[in-house]
Amino acid sequence: MGRRLRSDAGFSVSEMLVVTLLLGIVVGAAYLLMGAATGMADQVEARTVAAEEGRSVMDRITRELRQAYEIEANQGAFEYARPRECIFYTDVNRDGIPERIWYRVQSGKLYRSQATATTALPPYTFGSYGPAEVRAESMDGNWTGNLFTYYDGEDPPNEVPSGHAEDISAVSLRLVTGAKVNKRTAFVDLSTWVKI
Repeated sequence: MGRRLRSDAGFSVSEMLVVTLLLGIVVGAAYLLMGAATGMADQVEARTVAAEEGRSVMDRITRELRQAYEIEANQGAFEYARPRECIFYTDVNRDGIPERIWYRVQSGKLYRSQATATTALPPYTFGSYGPAEVRAESMDGNWTGNLFTYYDGEDPPNEVPSGHAEDISAVSLRLVTGAKVNKRTAFVDLSTWVKI
């Protein structure tokens, strides 16, 4: 009978503590591993979303800049050209009448406004700008660099100083956009070159 009692004795308290401790370590490691994998997936998704938004914005600006033209002889296609803001003339809807396009960065967002010509023939006059459209929702707040850098038609090209919009023949664009997925934020830095 003594043998039967010994075999029914079960585990000692110290054995149970060791098993519980080992089980806690394994579960904790699995939890940390799953958290890291989820965080990495969120980071990749945020980067993908930011890249898609950035490419879409860059495509739109590039397309409009390629169609830019001067509406008065020797005045250039730009009315206003600053590092984070510009106004230029282009024919967005391809009806032969120019539109005035205004891009600007304000409060971490890229805005676009458009004014339509009120006359069908030169000299053109323009109405007021329509409502501002947000083109890039979340730009990197720490990035204070140039969105637009302007160049002349020389070989090699020289940077055009502010206030000389009539000399602009090309524009370098640089856009830093971001996206947040769950608790992860990622920023993407895109750049391109457009000949006017």
